[in-house]
Amino acid sequence: MTDTIKFIRNALGLNNSVQFLTTQQTAAILGMPVECLNRWRREGLAKLPFHKFNRTIRYRIDSVAEFMDNTVCHNTIQGAAMT
Repeated sequence: MTDTIKFIRNALGLNNSVQFLTTQQTAAILGMPVECLNRWRREGLAKLPFHKFNRTIRYRIDSVAEFMDNTVCHNTIQGAAMT
């Protein structure tokens, strides 16, 4: 288990059996509004994979951790290229 996954589980108070996050949990851990994630999904703006179970959207914890690890920037020019 990576440090980022441990951080997510600890921050949200999740045990090791939980594998998926709601949109609200994902938005909270990323520090952004839920509507931003909704827009990313609709418009394909970010490389954050999600799962759709009927009408329910879920994000795998390891996918969120990988997304967080891959969006590390060292200057603001890099950040502009990530979106």
